[in-house]
This record gives sequence, structure tokens and C-alpha cells, in this order.
Amino acid sequence: MQLFDNVWMLKGMCNTYLTYDGYLIDSGTKADKILQFANSHNITIKEIMITHAHPDHIVDLKRLKDLTNAEIIAHEFDARVIEGKLPHYKIVGRLISSIMRQEKVKVDVTVKEGEKIGDIFILHTPGHTPGSVTYIYKNIAFTGDAVIEKKGNPSLSNSIFSWDRKMEKKSLLVLSAYKLDYLLPGHGNTISSEQFKKFVQEIN
Repeated sequence: MQLFDNVWMLKGMCNTYLTYDGYLIDSGTKADKILQFANSHNITIKEIMITHAHPDHIVDLKRLKDLTNAEIIAHEFDARVIEGKLPHYKIVGRLISSIMRQEKVKVDVTVKEGEKIGDIFILHTPGHTPGSVTYIYKNIAFTGDAVIEKKGNPSLSNSIFSWDRKMEKKSLLVLSAYKLDYLLPGHGNTISSEQFKKFVQEIN
């Protein structure tokens, strides 16, 4: 689904997003579908940018790496989970990754708050996981599960998946200070800036 002139969304267990200039946000669980879509639009995937290390967002990461040789980018905290050096931060994540047979893979570039990868600014938004990041691309924020959409409204994910709910809310307060038009979440549909700011006020 084309959301904007330069951004497409592919639905799966989580949303993955592809930009016309080759940034893939999260790998999700459908590597072959993603690659087929990219090829059909003459897009070369250059970077696979992971918002956080939960299995539904990274289970096909190694396969996509093998197929594209794109750089894998993640925050330094969650990179250790992706590489198999640390277990998932919550038991539910460990169980799901085992069931889904998540393969470990090396992260090529670890990022921190305030850095940039090409046109994308990295904002560390911990809470859902310690290394959750929001990628800000022009007037759009790819939020992963820092904020999601349910029934037409912004929402927090189920607390069973959240590493630190208090920190999660604080991170959204920081994000709300940025000048954005839209937020593209890891689950659900596009969130407008107005919806998001109202939601942040309600939860803080």
C-alpha cells in the first residue's frame, strides 16, 4: 500500500515500510514478499532499520540480509538481542522467538540517540524495549511499537510486551515535541500528528 509518494507499507505480523530510496523499516516475517515488492518497484534495499528486537519485527531479518546484503541497523541495546548475545528482555519474547525459530544475525551498524543514517534521524524511544528507536524521515516518524494504532486511535501495546511502561510514556512525550505530520506505527494504520499529541497528553 502506497502511503505517500516515497513510502509504502507492507502488512504482516507487523507493518514494514519501504522508502523509494531503499530504507526498509523492520523486516517482519515475509522476506520473500518484501523483496518481490521492492523488485517490482525497482527499489534496491540498502538498509534494514530495526525499530526494536521483538520477534514479529525481526524473524525474517537474517533471510532478508542473505537475499539483499543490505546493512542491518539497530540501537546498540537491542542489537545484542538480535545477535543472540542476550535473551529477549521479557519471557514472552523468549517464548515467541523460540516458537518462530528466530535466527541470530550480525547487526552491521549500531546507532544511538541523535545520529543520522542518510536522511533518517535516530530518536531513542526506550520503554517498549531498552533499545526501541523511532526513525524520523522528513515529516514522518516510523515508531515501531513505541506507539501503535487500534480502532482509529493511537494506543500503547499490551503491557505484557512492554519492558518499562513509565519510560514508554516518557519517550512519547519527547517524541511529541518534534514537528511531524504523520506517525507510521508497527501495528495498525497511520496516526496523524494531532491524534498523537492528544494521546500523549491523555497518558502523561
